[in-house]
Amino acid sequence: MKQCILLIDHEQGEINRASYELLSVVDALAVQEAIDTKAVIVSPNPEPLAVEFSQFSGLETCAISVPDTCVNHTTCFKSAFIEWFDGSPFHYLIACHSTMNAELLPALSVNLKAACITSVEAIVLDNDQLLFERSVGGGKLVAALESHSKQTLMTIQAGAFGRPAQSMESDPRIFKRTIECVEKHAEFIELKDSVTDVSALKEAKVIVAAGRGIEEEDNVKLIAEFADLFKRSAVAGSRPLCDIGWLEYNQQVGVTGASVKPDLYVACGISGMYQHTAGMIESGYVVAINKDTNSPFFQIADICVAEDVTSFIPLVLGEYKKRKL
Repeated sequence: MKQCILLIDHEQGEINRASYELLSVVDALAVQEAIDTKAVIVSPNPEPLAVEFSQFSGLETCAISVPDTCVNHTTCFKSAFIEWFDGSPFHYLIACHSTMNAELLPALSVNLKAACITSVEAIVLDNDQLLFERSVGGGKLVAALESHSKQTLMTIQAGAFGRPAQSMESDPRIFKRTIECVEKHAEFIELKDSVTDVSALKEAKVIVAAGRGIEEEDNVKLIAEFADLFKRSAVAGSRPLCDIGWLEYNQQVGVTGASVKPDLYVACGISGMYQHTAGMIESGYVVAINKDTNSPFFQIADICVAEDVTSFIPLVLGEYKKRKL
């Protein structure tokens, strides 16, 4: 039986929703072999979070207490894990794909002389061999990677595996550790809240999002007009449009923007790379409009419209006006 450790992310006293998806990753691994899984939470006050996750998952969960200065400090976290791993051998270490984990797990893999695969989107069994798939080439291709190491570290793309439907609702099983982390080369100062107000996106029931496929800045007005067809709607966009100033940053959806879950999400000219879809994966109903039929968004959308958004939306608006008259 192989040992697996789940690294549970949390922020401002709450477990990140993507952390629950790691349980589905374990199910994918267990297709080939029996997996004995434990979870670990590192925090200045980890016990309440450990109890919550253990109750939901039914897993034994280690609550590692570290000083406040270790919060969001990758080097301190690495020291904490290396010390803990001395008494906790494992085959797999699995974490959400986040800015911090994208730095932490490769650093850990160097110290542990282990394999590290980031941004995993699927685990498949091929001729009795586990393959870990991830998008490459701007989402146009999928790379299938095989680990030849005794230990494999991986980060999981948000939304790729989905969250288990039900909680185990079991009695919590936790054990505690306290680790002193000392890092002389860098110092954690503070964590600041973003000044960007994304409340309009959070409250919207319908979001119409624009990507590079709208081609020109003037077409942002077209997207806004389309959004106006719906009540309680908002206009959003991908990061490239915000970076070039066509939209404000408080309209950005994705890993570095807002996470939203409207009843309806309409993606207009957005390729659908994980940097964007991670922020809208919990939307109720998804429509993707894109002339590129190989768009990754077409893999997750409920309705796929293979058309140029700059010609399709005017047709929709024109038809709406005719029927309204």
